[in-house]
Formats: sequence, structure tokens, C-alpha cells
Amino acid sequence: MNIENIHPLWASRVINMATPQEFFNISPDIWRGLLYDRKMLIFKNMEFTKEEFYKFCCSFGKPWDRFDYGYSKEKVDRFTINGKEVALTPMSNLNTPRLGQLMMPWHADIPNKRDTPFPHRALWITKNPGPDSGLTTFLNIEDGLQRLTSELESAIPDIKIVQQSWYYQNRELKNFDFIKKHPITGKDSLRLNFFNVPEANLLDAWIKKVIVNGVEMDPKPVLGPYLKHLSLQEDLIYTHRWDTFDIIVYDNWPLVHKRTALEFDPTLERHFYRANIDHIDGAEWEAHKAETTQL
Repeated sequence: MNIENIHPLWASRVINMATPQEFFNISPDIWRGLLYDRKMLIFKNMEFTKEEFYKFCCSFGKPWDRFDYGYSKEKVDRFTINGKEVALTPMSNLNTPRLGQLMMPWHADIPNKRDTPFPHRALWITKNPGPDSGLTTFLNIEDGLQRLTSELESAIPDIKIVQQSWYYQNRELKNFDFIKKHPITGKDSLRLNFFNVPEANLLDAWIKKVIVNGVEMDPKPVLGPYLKHLSLQEDLIYTHRWDTFDIIVYDNWPLVHKRTALEFDPTLERHFYRANIDHIDGAEWEAHKAETTQL
């Protein structure tokens, strides 16, 4: 097995595995540590079964169960492994009408969940009729915190972020500092995400408003310059062209990502299996490892 670093500080591609099952010869502690160190891992030619993909996800944290997915309204595929019920979410342009063939702007997944926000996410593509579209770009906003202009950096303490539910507009309203701290690594990053643009009638994004020096404002003029500045720095960006049976597992705390539109016959299906994976540490991680050896 060989691991190729895409950028010196983040993003790695795992290549030259003899078979996908070779993954399971490596300790989950190593995989988990590598993901926190590199923020995103890319695996090629992972022609798994659905059960093997679920076990793969267990090496990075605690995959969500069907009750967790009730929060995010994602379609759930429930199945059993050695008598234990587990869950993944099948995602395609045909079963996600809210997104369909559309492009997706910069965002980080599940920012509002009270106890376990910004989980890891694993995406395994199993059907791909248009590999030259639907490109996914990741932006490293954690390392980017050190790349801001003095003007952008000095404004950070004055900015508060007002988040809302993406699933139910004007619910789960909560104010946050612009800086967020990773629960495992302790590293800081900006609370950038998909934001409302009222002039475009876009009102259901995760960031509803910002508050600057106590004054409520629309997000675009405040947050847009941060995303623009960071996204122009090539070593903070990685764009992925999907091949069938690719897996990307990434940490939502230090990254945001976006997707280009799907440019193929909309009756064809681009299909992923997807998992949200909670961050766990210490005794909880040790108990999780012991439990997953029985799968």
C-alpha cells in the first residue's frame, strides 16, 4: 500500500492496495489518526460490498444509526451485520429532489446538531454516468486561518454567526463566534458555511445572518470576502473527479466543499452510499473499536 500526499499539510490519496480488503489489515487507530492529521483521505478502486463499506466507516469514528439520520432527513438504508442493525444513506440525483442535478455552493455538513456537529462524512460512489461533471472541490479553512489579510483577520472578533436549520427554516437558531474549535484536535477554523442571499431569494441556508458589532446583517458582504480570499490559494484547494468505486472520507470541521452541476441525462443515476461518522475519543473510541470487531 502506498499513500500519496496531495498537499504537504493536508489531503492524501491511498493507492496501490492489492485489494480493497487490505484496508482492514491496518489498525483503526492508524486510519483515525491519519484522517485527523490529513483532514481528507481518498481511496481508489474500493469495490466493496455495502457491509464492507460500513465496516470501513467504523475505522474513523462512530457511524450514525437510523435514529441519527432522522435528524438530517436523509434517506436510510437499514441492514444487518452479524445480527446488528446498521444504516447507510443512499444518495443520488434521482432521490434528492432538492439538489438533483444542481451545483452545490461552499458548505460544511451537519453544523447544527447539538452534541455532535460537523461529523466526518464518507462518500462511496457506485454509479457514475458523467465523470466529467459533478466535480467536488474541498477548501482547507483551518490552515487558511493563517493566510488571511490583516483586514480580514482583525474583523473576526466583531463577527457572530447566526445559524439555522437547513431542514426547517428559522428553527434551531443559535449565535456562534466566528472561530470554532475542533473537539479532537483543538485546532481553530472559521465557521464558514452555506449562507443566505436574500437578493437571490435564498433563505434556507445554514447561516441565516451575521451580527457585526451588534448589528444584524446579510451574510454575503461579510463572509464572501473570506471565501474568495481563501479559495484563490491553490494549496488550500483540492478538486476531485470521481471514478466509480472511489471513497472520500473527510472531516467537516476544518473543510468546506462544493460541487459543480451534473451534466448528463437526468434519467441516469449517479449513486453514492454515504455515512456520517461522529467524532469520538478516549474510552468511547476504545469501546467502539471493541464493538466493531464483532461486525
